[in-house]
Amino acid sequence: MFELSGSMTMHPETPGEPRYDLPRKLNHELQAIFPAGERISFDKGLRLKHWAETGEDRPPVDKIAEGVRDLIERIQDVTTIEALQVITADKATIKQREWLTKNRSDLAERVDAAVQAALDGFASEEVEFEGAAA
Repeated sequence: MFELSGSMTMHPETPGEPRYDLPRKLNHELQAIFPAGERISFDKGLRLKHWAETGEDRPPVDKIAEGVRDLIERIQDVTTIEALQVITADKATIKQREWLTKNRSDLAERVDAAVQAALDGFASEEVEFEGAAA
């Protein structure tokens, strides 16, 4: 085996998972890509490809999470409840939130929390304003 960067053993009892109780030769970077007890996946293959091409390990970019991050930032930047309503009533936003609820509940919860935080902020401003008028 000339210029072998790594090897791991697979076993029929744990299909798709590297076995580290059996002989292996993986450096720390490759062990981070292929941790014990986790199945080899397409994303891990992308990480391995990136490592082979560049010598560094970076997880693949989660474009869905990036889109959610952008939506949350837009929600956090609103200054009026009307602006929040424009964002949340937008057909693309509605479709995005429905998809997230079905497929990425963790991200859907983050968007819901951002909307609720914005609503809570507007509610506290109204209370402060009403108190100042009295």
